[in-house]
Amino acid sequence: MQKYIAKKKEARKKAYDAQPTINDVQFAIGDKVLLRKGLAKKLHNQFSGPWMVKEVNDPNLVIEIIKKHDTRKGPSHARIVHKDRCKKIAEKDAGRAAVARGRNKV
Repeated sequence: MQKYIAKKKEARKKAYDAQPTINDVQFAIGDKVLLRKGLAKKLHNQFSGPWMVKEVNDPNLVIEIIKKHDTRKGPSHARIVHKDRCKKIAEKDAGRAAVARGRNKV
């Protein structure tokens, strides 16, 4: 019985290890990303941004958002976040996201 259990355990481990890992998205400097805010209610926006990637230290990213007006932190500020919290977006989607939040009036 012990041999059977060990054999099944090894077979299950091989099957588990053969599964594909997480979707590892690669980011480059200058990419536009959205930052996941955390827990959000059903109809609330889950993301903030768009942010621009300034530095890549795998698995972390240094991202920066550029504000239209100066704040106490200056016109822009950078944050270090894990890449699992970032969602890569296309350039056309970045413009659409800014318009939706009223940043760029068209």
